[in-house]
Amino acid sequence: METLKALYFTRRFFTGLIMLIVGFVVGYIFDPLFPVAITLTVVYFAFVVFEFTALFFRSDGINGHRILPERLSNGDFNDIYLQVRNQYVFPVRLEIIDENGNLRHLLTLQGLDKKETTERFGAEQVHAW
Repeated sequence: METLKALYFTRRFFTGLIMLIVGFVVGYIFDPLFPVAITLTVVYFAFVVFEFTALFFRSDGINGHRILPERLSNGDFNDIYLQVRNQYVFPVRLEIIDENGNLRHLLTLQGLDKKETTERFGAEQVHAW
């Protein structure tokens, strides 16, 4: 069962595909082994479908929650915490990317009042900022 839990696209997945290709080549040379290669292919892809179903159709797999102060300060650093909970039965590797995409827009807007900003960028974009 441990092998089944880690079947998603890792080195193990591609090693299995290579073994299936070798099985088909050997089955092409030795005719009695060709049905075995077909059966192993069906079983292999059934495991892949099961794995993806277990990973992506589970509603409570990985939960994330952002904890931040009630009011954020513009001048000081704000402590923002991320709480991530893994509900799967196997370990999951996560990478959290912190992007300050709006920072360049805010630097562009320095010196403009709300009316000028709305005229220049549009009301929807000002609301998004």
